[in-house]
Amino acid sequence: MTQGDTGRQTLFFIGLSLLCLIWAAFAAHAQGQAPAPEKTPLSYLQYHQEAEKIDEKAHTVSLDKFLELRKQKGTVVVDLRSPEQYAQSHVEGAVQFGADISKEKLEKLIPSKDTTVLLYCEYSLMPVRMIALTNVSLPQFILHGYKNTYKLAPIWRGSSNWQDTGKEMARLPMTKSEGK
Repeated sequence: MTQGDTGRQTLFFIGLSLLCLIWAAFAAHAQGQAPAPEKTPLSYLQYHQEAEKIDEKAHTVSLDKFLELRKQKGTVVVDLRSPEQYAQSHVEGAVQFGADISKEKLEKLIPSKDTTVLLYCEYSLMPVRMIALTNVSLPQFILHGYKNTYKLAPIWRGSSNWQDTGKEMARLPMTKSEGK
């Protein structure tokens, strides 16, 4: 195991631990209660057990499937990147959501839990040295009741060179924010 692998694993577990705390607050709120300070947040193991019930492969789509689903009426494409990254370029019609996922924010953006939701982040588009927000966000969307949520598989995986990745990127209808 390389030092980079160890660093990625550490970041993954830190991120997952934070998600456990957030998920516990969401679960309490979803039951109509304010999170009580005396309640113990979900442990990593508890969150992991809930997230493990999700069939990640069934909720991961290829670029072809992403493009097909994107065209369906009512589909919401969610950009999990920062506002700055979104302003530079984003999938046409995508809404900037960021990594701050809350029940209220989800219900405001996507009132119907039957909506098809497509997630993508920087990691979906190119290899980066950070946790894939799609991997972290997918369980949260699903645990909040958005069962038709799918993440874009990294389009650069399986490419033998950057030219192939560039061709795949060119298939995504990208646009810039107005006035940028």
